[in-house]
Amino acid sequence: TTVATGTLTVTSKGAITDSGQVTVTGTTTLTATGKTITLDESTSTYTGAMALTGTDISVINNTATVLDDVTAKGAFTLESAGAVTTTGIDTIVGRATVTAGNGTLDITLDDAANKFGSVSMFGMDITLVEADATNLYTTEGSGDFSLTSAGAVTDSGDVNITGTTTIAAGANAITLDSAGSGFIDAMTLTGSNIAITNSEATD
Repeated sequence: TTVATGTLTVTSKGAITDSGQVTVTGTTTLTATGKTITLDESTSTYTGAMALTGTDISVINNTATVLDDVTAKGAFTLESAGAVTTTGIDTIVGRATVTAGNGTLDITLDDAANKFGSVSMFGMDITLVEADATNLYTTEGSGDFSLTSAGAVTDSGDVNITGTTTIAAGANAITLDSAGSGFIDAMTLTGSNIAITNSEATD
C-alpha cells in the first residue's frame, strides 16, 4: 500500500507492479525502460497526471485519468473509472485500449503529436488526434466520435458509434470496411478515397 499526498516518481531497472492500493494526489512518473508496468489494483487512485515509460503498460485507475507523455514500446491498456484526457504526447507502438467509466464517459486524446499502433476505445464522446496513419480496432462510442489523422484511416475491428462520426484524414484514404460496424447518426468524412461499410442506415 502506497499513499503519496504529493508526487510519486519511480525509476526501475525491472518491471513495475503493485500488490496493494496506490493513492497519489499529485503527478505519477514511472519509468521502466524496456520493462513492463502493471498497475492492476482496482482501488488505486491516481488523481494527478500520469507519465509512464515502458514496454507493455497496463493501468487501472479508480478516478478520472490524465495522461502526460505516455511511451509504450508494446501495448497500452487503461481502465479508468472517470473521463480520460491528455496533457502530453502519447506514443504507443502496439494497441492502445482505453475504457472510460465502463464505456459511459468521455475520452479525449487530442495532442497533435500522438502516435498509436492501433486504437480500441470504449467511451461516450471520443476525440482522437494522431500524427500518423490510424488503425481503429474494436471501438464503441455511446456519444460522438471525432478523429483527426495525419495518415490513412483503416479498421481491423468493428466500430460502433451512436452519435455523429467525424473523420478528417486530409489527402489520405478512409477505409472502414468491417461488416459489424455501425454508424447510427450523421457522418462527416474528409479524405481522398473513402469506403465505408455500415450495418445501420447511413446519413
